[in-house]
Amino acid sequence: MKYLFTVPPFAISVIGVPQGIGIVATVAKNAGLEVYALVAKIYEPDSVYIERLRYMIREQKIDVVCIGALSTDYPRAKRIIDSASEEGCITVLGGNIVSASPELIATNIGATYCVVGEGEYTFLELAEALESKRCTNDINGLIYKDGNELNTPPPRKVVDNLDTLPFIDGELFQYQKYLERSNTFHWILSRSCPFNCTFCFHAPDSYYRAKSIDYSFSELDYYINQYGKHIKFLNIIDDMFNVNKNRMLEFCRRIKQYGIPFRVQTRLDFIDEECIITLKKAGCVILGVGVESASNKVLRSMNKKLTLHQIKKGFKLAEKHEIIIDAQIIIGDIADDLETIAESEKFFIENFMLHDLQIHMIRVLPGTVLYKYAVRNELIKDELEFLEKDCPFINVSKIPNEIYRFLPYRYKNIMNGKYYMKSVPIDDQTPIFHLHKDGSFDFSAYCMTCYNRIYLKNTTLFSREAGQARGSCPKCGVSQYLLFFESLGIGSFDNDLLISLSEKMFKDYKNKIIVIWGINKRRIKRLLMLSQTLRDCLVKIVDSNYEWIKDQTYCGLSIESPDTLKNIKFDYLIITAEDRKMKSSQRWILWA
Repeated sequence: MKYLFTVPPFAISVIGVPQGIGIVATVAKNAGLEVYALVAKIYEPDSVYIERLRYMIREQKIDVVCIGALSTDYPRAKRIIDSASEEGCITVLGGNIVSASPELIATNIGATYCVVGEGEYTFLELAEALESKRCTNDINGLIYKDGNELNTPPPRKVVDNLDTLPFIDGELFQYQKYLERSNTFHWILSRSCPFNCTFCFHAPDSYYRAKSIDYSFSELDYYINQYGKHIKFLNIIDDMFNVNKNRMLEFCRRIKQYGIPFRVQTRLDFIDEECIITLKKAGCVILGVGVESASNKVLRSMNKKLTLHQIKKGFKLAEKHEIIIDAQIIIGDIADDLETIAESEKFFIENFMLHDLQIHMIRVLPGTVLYKYAVRNELIKDELEFLEKDCPFINVSKIPNEIYRFLPYRYKNIMNGKYYMKSVPIDDQTPIFHLHKDGSFDFSAYCMTCYNRIYLKNTTLFSREAGQARGSCPKCGVSQYLLFFESLGIGSFDNDLLISLSEKMFKDYKNKIIVIWGINKRRIKRLLMLSQTLRDCLVKIVDSNYEWIKDQTYCGLSIESPDTLKNIKFDYLIITAEDRKMKSSQRWILWA
């Protein structure tokens, strides 16, 4: 039989090369099965991907299609299953989508078999049964419909010793193409997490396990030998990197000799100055941490076992040693109210300029404590419909609904650096915007600063950009944009691209004299940390608002007035521009 492994296009755009299903496919290949993989292209439309799937099934005469998916992939996973079934294939579904809601998924999604929990050996046993045409109802961890009955055997034990698992077959999943594009190698050193936050899901009976240090570096050596020239950055995507401090110190001692910058995911209460210094010397440039909230009340509700004091202490340590913190604040926990979200917003505004800090609404996902709360309180009335709609945002908090529904727009505003009123219908008969012959107009909107409902008649606002006008909220006075079109697209650099560009952008400028004009954009601050060449060549930083920030220093340089540029000679001037006079927005200009 021939087996095809794949994941939905949305998942591949988020995680790069698939990890979980990658190991399952490699185990199957090593066992002698004929294995293929279909790697979705980044942001590939579903329709294009499905056509490629059907073509590959027919071309290679595939018998079994195996899909790995998350709960948020339900619609896409179902389309894959339906398409593969129409081509006459057996379908096998695994991943968190099954582990979080096994009976619901197995009953409704249409897969022939569903794998609960870790799937390496469950799938191998299933494949052996299919090859030999024997019964499958006694395979632990395998749930499926048998006529009108649901076959639910006992769960399978997790893999205790991760060193027994193979390295993912890079050729099977086109590592070469991915690494050529991103230069980032995603590396997993452990499974699960010793903590149990209310918004996070871990498979049943799972517990924290780590690969040995020797095995981990054998894995890294294996991939460097194959793809070394393309591996410029290591993204260690463990849920929790430094559970054991001694193991972390040994890892840093070993990784230092490779000279490859890396990112780790950790907790701020597990980080002290010794850890920060050791990580920095070993090549760590980014700490991925879970902040989630700046309210101690909410942190307790989330079962974070973390305090705001510990978060602030960790941020100060990272800033002192010039390591970027990559974190997010999530709004909408059960304990969140207007007071707690104000605390979190204040913390975000104070810290997002230097660090890669984001603020979003909390996602209620199947299997989590939040999800069970929402079902119990009938905030989710139909669990299947909830999955079919891609797990939409729901309000489990104490935030009033009329405010909650506008918060996603508010946080896009904050991260974008502009404030947009959220336009709403004036009434049942009148649209949000009505233009009069004299050029004035009526409009209705919500202020995204104070949530005040604004309704103005015969108003003339100075037009700033296509589709936008600007005015002030009568209540709070904050100047804001009225967005006539509802799209609020926000451009951003992802970590992989930024890191890849850092040295490539400046590699030809060694021994040159570089000046930066404008330090108020956090991406330039991150670029300084990530580019050794830029730091070595930088001699001066100027900013029009230098009087407000002259006490700050970057790379040992204080912020000076642009007038001081008259007194020095330089080769290149980098301008970070968001200046109306320059008519540019959020772009870098390299002026030679």
